Amino acid sequence: MKLITQAQTNAQRLAVLVPACLLGAYALGLCQPYIPQDKSIIPVGVIAVLASPIPIAMGVLSKLADVRKMKSFSRQEKRRIEPKIDRKVSAIHKLVMIYSLLSLVVGASLFFSSLDIGKEYSLGIYRFAGGAFSFALISSWMLLAESKRTTDFEALVVSRSNERKHKAALLKRLEAKSD
Repeated sequence: MKLITQAQTNAQRLAVLVPACLLGAYALGLCQPYIPQDKSIIPVGVIAVLASPIPIAMGVLSKLADVRKMKSFSRQEKRRIEPKIDRKVSAIHKLVMIYSLLSLVVGASLFFSSLDIGKEYSLGIYRFAGGAFSFALISSWMLLAESKRTTDFEALVVSRSNERKHKAALLKRLEAKSD
């Protein structure tokens, strides 16, 4: 779990996501013979699980918007932070699209695999679904870690701002006493 939450660069995230997706694909592929193939199903639960990281992503977007609105930044800090926030927002928008597409594609694929013409593709479909499930699970942990980092950063900035105000008030009182 710690490896997942500490992955910050794209390379680190990929190094965690790819093996997890392969493991999930392999595991669900092993379960495929035990899943009944005689009924047409639309797996609402699987679709819900694949779409469940979307509210987490929306929460992170909200936190990033809160950081962007903060007044405590100097002009230089604002200039450095804005592109980073923009990149994170763009990446999260892409993740939301991926989650949406995965839930639709996996749902349709699982339905197709339960039909007579799709039975020969069912192993590949279940492996794809397992990889998608692992992707949703691991990337939502990464989103939660990003949310924590954003909250910690916001708290640090607020603390720094309060400390500056406290120092300014203290200096003002000292100057008033010396006069």
